[in-house]
Amino acid sequence: MNLLTYSMLMMFLSLVRTLLIMLSISRLFLMILQKLLLFVLISRKAPLFLMITIDIKRIFAIFWGLLTLFNTLHILVYLFL
Repeated sequence: MNLLTYSMLMMFLSLVRTLLIMLSISRLFLMILQKLLLFVLISRKAPLFLMITIDIKRIFAIFWGLLTLFNTLHILVYLFL
């Protein structure tokens, strides 16, 4: 493998690593926003079905965030080593 191919591959892997890290951060931000929305709905005594819908979405956001974190764990280790 020559130097140009190696450098292009490293740039591509760096881009993929950055995108995966941004995806996990955006999922965490979405989870925090949904928690705040749920708190506002509870404080304003919103209908129960609306709170259940937000709670189900929050559960899926937590699951997706954990899945993304475990899928990018080796990339995060590579980033900080």
